[in-house]
Amino acid sequence: MTSIQRSIFTSVLMICLFLMPACRPEEVVPTPEPGPKAARETVVHVAGWGDTEDESFAGYWQDGQWKGLSACSDPRERPWRYANAISVSGDDVYVAGYNGCDSKLVACYWKNGVRTDLAHPAADSHARSMCVSGDDVYIAGWLDFGDYTIPCYWKNDACTELNRLGPSRVDMAEAIVVSGNDVYVAGTVNRNPDASQMIASPCYWKNGERVDLKAYDTLNLGFAHSICVANGKVYVAGHVAYGCSSMPCYWVDGVRYDLKNDVPGWANSIQVSGTDIHIAGMVQTGEGESYKTTPCVWKNKVRTDLDMADSGSAWSIFVLDQNVFVAGFGNSGSYYKVPCYWKNGVRTDLVPGGYPGGCAHSVFATYR
Repeated sequence: MTSIQRSIFTSVLMICLFLMPACRPEEVVPTPEPGPKAARETVVHVAGWGDTEDESFAGYWQDGQWKGLSACSDPRERPWRYANAISVSGDDVYVAGYNGCDSKLVACYWKNGVRTDLAHPAADSHARSMCVSGDDVYIAGWLDFGDYTIPCYWKNDACTELNRLGPSRVDMAEAIVVSGNDVYVAGTVNRNPDASQMIASPCYWKNGERVDLKAYDTLNLGFAHSICVANGKVYVAGHVAYGCSSMPCYWVDGVRYDLKNDVPGWANSIQVSGTDIHIAGMVQTGEGESYKTTPCVWKNKVRTDLDMADSGSAWSIFVLDQNVFVAGFGNSGSYYKVPCYWKNGVRTDLVPGGYPGGCAHSVFATYR
């Protein structure tokens, strides 16, 4: 390379170095630590009724706001209008119950406040429980012919009578759930052919076929109040005779599990979440003039009493992820009861419109 070439190369190199930006290590921006997830807001739906001295009025609460439901006209001295169950599917709110209609009791359900009556031409009809599966509404209850009753369920407005031990008995269907193509109904049949005396035995029906449940005593006295299906198993909650008392219990695929530490007591509602079994009910915690019942929940057989100033009852339980909702009522010391629900043990009292008292009988929660 000649001296002239070296001079030109050196000059070009210096210009390039001058024009190049200074090299610096790349700045590392620290990733912020993730904060706690915001709790999702829930909407709590509770079915029940308001009371006066002369009448009862069906309705439900949505986040504490009372919504009255329509009813037939009933000329009787004390019309009966009760909402016993509630379910939510998408944006639709379904409520099941019964009301007095032209001197008869008529099972019914409301979808977004619009009532559908499930009348029988020769019997009173009662609706006790409901569930919604797809576009279909399932309701469990019974037909009352005066001297006897027939347990049944409705799919939409078509009634299916359930088999029983014999005619002229008092039998009842108390709860219903649908799992896949199978319909499960829990209830009670009378083992006494004479309907004037009740020898109640717990059972459930799967697609109309009855499965009798074993109680504690030789007469098999007991009641089944609630049913759910989870993890391929059938769970039923109720109570059985235990001496001269009532023992809360539940069955898993027909095997009974007793809550002997909580006698007298009653298991009214059951839900299963994962491997946890949740039950709502009540126990007797006083006798004689101090008689009272305390609302409670059991989780895997361990009882937790619910906050209540006086005697009360828990009738329904619903589990949404880690949140446990319970509906019930407390006694106010007067004729009227105070409807309420608990969310994770914290009580919220409900006001049934302008009525002085009422009852909360069923709870269903969704995310907002």
